[in-house]
Amino acid sequence: MKLDIKKILTPGGILLAATVILGIVSLIIYGVNVSSVGYFQGLGSGAVVATGILAVLFGVVAIASSLFHFDGIVGKIVDGLRSVLSILVPVLLMVCLLSFISIRAEGLAFIYGSDANALEEVQSPENMASASTAITGFIFFGISAIFGIVASFFNIPKKEREAVSEQQA
Repeated sequence: MKLDIKKILTPGGILLAATVILGIVSLIIYGVNVSSVGYFQGLGSGAVVATGILAVLFGVVAIASSLFHFDGIVGKIVDGLRSVLSILVPVLLMVCLLSFISIRAEGLAFIYGSDANALEEVQSPENMASASTAITGFIFFGISAIFGIVASFFNIPKKEREAVSEQQA
């Protein structure tokens, strides 16, 4: 086992780190949406939080596992696990996005689609702020899932051939 920080400075490692950061920001926005005054106050879902935390945790584990180099069968297992985790991260973020949208869709339709008689009551500043925070959360979960999808197409640690050619240069 050997610690090698230069191996994660790849497009895949950088994109996965950005995915983790965006996932954390998305969870914070979701928490603000649930806790702030407005239409969606107190309407949280454990599924969004649980899958979001798992996505962030899997991303951190995938990045951390690429810091170390293992030889033999352990190295092959760690490489396979890293690949599976880097694929699971965007899948879980997409589950977060779809769960978040599904629990907010009816409320957003009510806020934005109310008839003219109820507009003043329904479209209060608190409800509009709550709706815009929900939409911002959708966007951040979507962007983080897209970053994760792109990151899953790249290798996180540099392969030995790439590391040898850099040393020769």
